[in-house]
Amino acid sequence: MPAHIVSKDGFRRLIQTLDKRYQLPSRTHFTRFAIPEMYEKCKAGVEHELKQVKYFATTTDMWSSRTMEPYMSLTVHYVNDNFEMK
Repeated sequence: MPAHIVSKDGFRRLIQTLDKRYQLPSRTHFTRFAIPEMYEKCKAGVEHELKQVKYFATTTDMWSSRTMEPYMSLTVHYVNDNFEMK
């Protein structure tokens, strides 16, 4: 979901309908603080997981949306010490 959604009247009305007391943070809050913080936590978690793995396989895919927005994905697969596929 794009960060500018929090500026849209429809989204703001939806949030107010769900909880009138909730103060929706600004778009700037999400782009400068919330999203970078989530990114760093996620990155640290992935790094921690992969440091414990001796071997892994990767897959990649690239595509574009109907509006020609480019996307790329990277997937990592491995089996942990308990033989669980991750």
